[in-house]
Amino acid sequence: VGLAAFRDPLRDGVPAAITALTGAGVATIVVTGDHPATAAAVAAQAGLPARQVIGGGDAETMPDAALAPRLRHGAVIARATPALKHRIVQLLQHRGEIVAVTGDGANDAPALAAANVGIALGRRGADLARAAAGMILTDDAYPTVTAAVAKGRNITAQLRRAVAFYLGAKLALVTILVAALAAGRPIVFQPVHIVLLELFMDLGATTAFVAERPE
Repeated sequence: VGLAAFRDPLRDGVPAAITALTGAGVATIVVTGDHPATAAAVAAQAGLPARQVIGGGDAETMPDAALAPRLRHGAVIARATPALKHRIVQLLQHRGEIVAVTGDGANDAPALAAANVGIALGRRGADLARAAAGMILTDDAYPTVTAAVAKGRNITAQLRRAVAFYLGAKLALVTILVAALAAGRPIVFQPVHIVLLELFMDLGATTAFVAERPE
């Protein structure tokens, strides 16, 4: 008679990463093929709010109208099949969500491929999961996702600021030229002036936007 116990511990940094993502408005849903008790325990260790665990069999029989409202932050879906994972991604997308899926197994491939951003593990992930994903974590560290979201949002914010600045500057330049022509006055800026303006404005703005700290 023997007893063997197996444990797949939560990866380092996951609770802190989920807390940071939650603060940034990113919801986390656990969808796993594990037993409901295991899934609930892992979700609790990750710091997710206590919610009712939905079994894969129950979720598969639920109509979309009943399942979709339950897919909120902290939701736990256990005993999920590859088809169910794929369906969950589609339900979230149909209600306008941008969905990122992390996975390392071949059974995650359909969901990874259907997600807006499929994130596979590079070291421990199956070949099929890496092939289906659009992004691979070479360090297998979930906090890397948090860093990627922060950098992506900062790039987007800086691009918006840059476009607004350049459009405003160009609009002011064109308005002055058109107003002078309409009034029959001499053109205010000569070509050399415009070249100097563009040169110093581009260099100064580029330096400012790059050096600006992310919000």
